[in-house]
Amino acid sequence: QLAMICQLDKQGQLRKKGENQLTMSTLYHRSIKNTFNQFLIRTGYADKTSSEDVLDELQDSDTLLQMQKAIEELAYNNMINDTIFFSEKILLNAIRSSDPAADVLLRVERSKNISTKFGLLRSTHDNEEYYFIHHTFQEYFAAGAIARILKEESIDSERYQSIKKIILYHRYNPRLQVMW
Repeated sequence: QLAMICQLDKQGQLRKKGENQLTMSTLYHRSIKNTFNQFLIRTGYADKTSSEDVLDELQDSDTLLQMQKAIEELAYNNMINDTIFFSEKILLNAIRSSDPAADVLLRVERSKNISTKFGLLRSTHDNEEYYFIHHTFQEYFAAGAIARILKEESIDSERYQSIKKIILYHRYNPRLQVMW
């Protein structure tokens, strides 16, 4: 967390004008936005002067929402299964579930971009498995998945009830405190 704070402060993005408090959620949101800006610059999709404009355009697009949903699903499934590492197959399944109409090659390309360029995921030395750069990012995205599921699903749905049980079971788990 110290590295995130230092990076955001260096780029003048840690605190907004007139802002008195900085919550953990805000810190992670700004750090992820900063990571995505760096991704846009590294991939040549934007330069340093236009990355914020491109990000604002993408913010309302399906591309960013699909990418976020895929990462949230990965994080949520890892939390449920109490795992850290996942295969490319699981990564592709998360992308497929977030965008069922996507072409297979597009999904593969997205998986490579997410894992190697986006900065939130890393691959093992043999590129066989992937993992989040830090468990708190996994928890942050898992919390996003939980919030989305609770918002979108009906109270009677199986997934909603499953989330309810997870919250009751894990609410005092110190490993998951970032989520609550």
